[in-house]
Amino acid sequence: MIIYDQAMGFYHAVSWSKEPWLQALLVLHLILLLLVVFGRRRFYLQSGIFFVCSAMVFAAESINKIASERWKEFSTQNYFDSRGVFMGTVFSGPILVILFVQLLLTLGSASRLVIAVKRHELGVDKKGKEKEKTS
Repeated sequence: MIIYDQAMGFYHAVSWSKEPWLQALLVLHLILLLLVVFGRRRFYLQSGIFFVCSAMVFAAESINKIASERWKEFSTQNYFDSRGVFMGTVFSGPILVILFVQLLLTLGSASRLVIAVKRHELGVDKKGKEKEKTS
């Protein structure tokens, strides 16, 4: 229950409805997730999403530093601590979850492709053996 209490404390400490930038960030995460799920058959789209998301996570520390210096310009309170807990939780965490979903979908596609190739290979072998028997 300690984790639940901490999560609820975090949830209630953030002004989700008063921060348009947080709402936009959540919409961005939702759009990325939908692109990953519904665009899973488009290799270039998936590659682009992967590299952009990876770059965003890589740049999170720099973004956190800049945001902690300029928080008054876009936020009602300073969420950006020196350790980057807020950025890790609200920015990088969901992106890493999206990348994990992308990984699972890619592994599923790869496994289906291996099965299709093996079935085709076995079918070709079966036809080759039938030709040898008839000759």
